[in-house]
Amino acid sequence: MRLRSYPQATTRVLSLPPRRGAAAFVPAILALLLLVLAGSAMSAESDLAVAKALSNAYAAVVEKVGSAVVGIETEKFPSRPQAGEGDSEEPSEQEFFERFFRQLPREFGDRFRQPDRQVRGIGSGVIIDRQGHILTNNHVVAEADKIRVELVGRTKIYEAEVVGRDPSSDLAVIRLKDAPADIPSAVLGDSDLMKPGNIVIAIGSPMGFKQSITTGVVSAKGRSLGEINYEQFIQTDAAINPGNSGGPLVNLDGEVIGLNTLISTRSGGSDGIGFAIPINQAKSIIRQLIASGSVTRGWLGITMNPEDAEISQALGHDGSGVLVTDVDPEGPAFGGGIQKGDLIVSFNNTLITNNDHLRYLVADTIPDEEVPVTVIRNGERIQLGIIIKAQPEDLFRRARFGRSQQNGRNNGEEASEQLGLDLSDITDSIRQRFNIDAEINAGVVITRIDPAGPAYGKPLEPGNVILELDNRPVQNLSDFRGIIREFSGDKILAYVKRGNISTYVMLNLR
Repeated sequence: MRLRSYPQATTRVLSLPPRRGAAAFVPAILALLLLVLAGSAMSAESDLAVAKALSNAYAAVVEKVGSAVVGIETEKFPSRPQAGEGDSEEPSEQEFFERFFRQLPREFGDRFRQPDRQVRGIGSGVIIDRQGHILTNNHVVAEADKIRVELVGRTKIYEAEVVGRDPSSDLAVIRLKDAPADIPSAVLGDSDLMKPGNIVIAIGSPMGFKQSITTGVVSAKGRSLGEINYEQFIQTDAAINPGNSGGPLVNLDGEVIGLNTLISTRSGGSDGIGFAIPINQAKSIIRQLIASGSVTRGWLGITMNPEDAEISQALGHDGSGVLVTDVDPEGPAFGGGIQKGDLIVSFNNTLITNNDHLRYLVADTIPDEEVPVTVIRNGERIQLGIIIKAQPEDLFRRARFGRSQQNGRNNGEEASEQLGLDLSDITDSIRQRFNIDAEINAGVVITRIDPAGPAYGKPLEPGNVILELDNRPVQNLSDFRGIIREFSGDKILAYVKRGNISTYVMLNLR
């Protein structure tokens, strides 16, 4: 009804005899309408100008850094001897792709699947100096017998050699054997300045298509996936596919702020979840690889408890810092006075936010350098001086703990109904059954975990040794029973030995 009556009312108003000054009324309305229309046109032109400016900005970024992005092709010959096969800590090229892409894309065809033929791989890299050094991923060149590099706008295919590799960070530096005098290079930016939502551009050779450009934003920072030893990935939704590995992630200033490394996918292609190594993390590694071909990291010699504010508070801490659950008697922390149960709150005058933060600070410390460390012990703040050592070569291998699938209860074992655990004293048969270290002579061994019990789902497994309960030592089952009997709370703190790893675990009581 309103729509039908509105034009009638309008007609009556316009048919009224003009009054004094009314002659200017209609022109004023028309002028106003013209201004509105003109404003709309100007707004549309303004929006279009912004879009064009952004488009030109993207093009300028690609023009600035694109010539420094290279395509990498590798070959591995089947006759190559596999020294130490089975003992390597590094995944093979095929294992890496299978791990991160879950299935090999069809586009790769036989390049990865024919063991009796030459294995070819593709990847990307970015030139970082005028000497022809190229930064890429370790997994791109790790097993290569031959490396070829294609530069933008040049018909010649250049051969390259590995300068240094660092499997722990999945970074590598290669060098052109005959770099041209006018070789371009990229500017390395500051990845710490990037924030979620910032626009980024990925450049590389996905599926072998050289100089492919994709855009997106920083989705998150500090992502840890557990695939390499040192990782604080930048997550991005810029499309990254197989072949992008080793290519740069750049900001709108045309600076490299990350190195595209892997994706999370169910399809084998980009699902919009890609990960790049922050360039600030790579800078010190680049310098060491160019200088010596390898990376030396600092070592503190402690085991850090998984971050759990509840466990930290049970030990009298406020939940911040890094909780020490074990100290290597051969490590610098032991000699410097750090003890089990200490809370490290500052390292080298830097406040510690979490376990990864401390791990990276220690790794970046020059060996033989003494650094101040602040710990809280029994509520008291203690200042220590620790002389950092170089990491042992077998650090990550010896830190691993074995798994046992033994189930079922044997003679000498008893059940703790409150925890849902089957337990045993350390006997010769138990020691042999679970391969318990000869140095462990006290504690009770977990022999089975009840799937319906309160301990199920905790970081425990058969063969673990409970050394303490409620911060009290456990020598045997008798001590264990006595502590449980006297304890009145709903949760109890356990200190557990898992192979070579010690950790605190908060256990629920029925």
